Amino acid sequence: MFLDPDVRLSTFEKKNFPTRLSFINSHSKHKYSVAKAASISENGVDEPLLFYFRVRFYVPNHCLRGRLVRHLYYEQLKLNSQTYRLLCSDEVYFQLAAFSIKMDLLAKRPSDYKFDESNFKLNNYFPRSMIDSYGKDYLYANIPNLIAPLSGQVREILQWRFIRLASESSSNFNLHLYRVSPLDVSTSSFRLTVSVSTLKHSSRLRRSHSGRSSLILPSGKGSFWLGIGPNGFEFHEEDDGKRIAHVSSLPWNKIYKISHKHQIWMFISPCWFA
Repeated sequence: MFLDPDVRLSTFEKKNFPTRLSFINSHSKHKYSVAKAASISENGVDEPLLFYFRVRFYVPNHCLRGRLVRHLYYEQLKLNSQTYRLLCSDEVYFQLAAFSIKMDLLAKRPSDYKFDESNFKLNNYFPRSMIDSYGKDYLYANIPNLIAPLSGQVREILQWRFIRLASESSSNFNLHLYRVSPLDVSTSSFRLTVSVSTLKHSSRLRRSHSGRSSLILPSGKGSFWLGIGPNGFEFHEEDDGKRIAHVSSLPWNKIYKISHKHQIWMFISPCWFA
């Protein structure tokens, strides 16, 4: 679900791997394994092997049926909440930390456990911005108050509550973020272009060096971030405080085509952003 395709595709050919990847010849309808397709290419066969795929990075909560799947999903959301610096209320960050701390206490901590710097790492539960803002002493002193309302709740319930809260629109950690920079197309290694048939909000558009219409954020404060989640593409910008704020969205059902050429990603859509 969260594996990097360019790193993990090679594992598909290994023995006993639960998933198989096949290439289908569009004319003869023959199926080829990865190794067979590679050998055909090496032998100089002119006919290309075409294949189509769609990757879904995240799924709705009700699809998380297995215990291991839920745990891996929880671990990914926890990592996102600690590293993405998404702009949401501090209450959300405190509540997510409380769920995680309580789960770890149920697994291996006695009830009289003392929270201090010698045996408890804040960065395992709080993002750096929260630690810098509130200070270590304040967080250590208030952890007992955070987890007190969770008394009596089992690990599965706590994990579900974490997943639900981290997936809400107010927090929205169930996405992958990629840093891009459409403001300077001459130096960016990852550029973004959006093509639409009916353009609105023209203040958000500029002409790129290639002559295409590219997304630009009016504030121009900082870096531009592209998020990929279950509902589509999420566009974010880094603010003055180095927090990443949501700007706009492009749902999957509004995307007609995605293409990549010369280090430029192009999203073709029949309408403008939601």
